[in-house]
Amino acid sequence: MTATQEDARPVAAALAVVLAEVLGLDLPDPTYITVSPGCTVVEQIGIQFTTLPEADARAALEAWAAHFGTAVHTRPAPTDENPREVFSDVKFTVSGVAFHAYGYFTGP
Repeated sequence: MTATQEDARPVAAALAVVLAEVLGLDLPDPTYITVSPGCTVVEQIGIQFTTLPEADARAALEAWAAHFGTAVHTRPAPTDENPREVFSDVKFTVSGVAFHAYGYFTGP
C-alpha cells in the first residue's frame, strides 16, 4: 500500500504505536529507527544496529531474530573503506507491520 503525503500522518502514527509495543519487549535498543508510512516505500519500520560496538550490534540483531523466530541473513557488501564489510538483516511482522532490522559489519 502506498499513501500520499497527506495520508501519511495517520499511517505513521499507527506504525509508531506498533513500534512502541515492540520497543517495550526488553530487546536490545537499536541505534536508528525509521518509520516509513508508504509515501515512497512499502509501509515498514527500519531498525538499524551499527554504531554500537560491533560485537554488541551483532548480538542485538541475533536477539531480535531469536525473539521473532527468524534467521539473520548475511551477504557481502564490500566498500572501498572496508572490502570485508557484510550486510546482515532480519525481517519480521508484528500486528501486520513489516519490520526490517539490519546492520553493516566486518565479515570474516
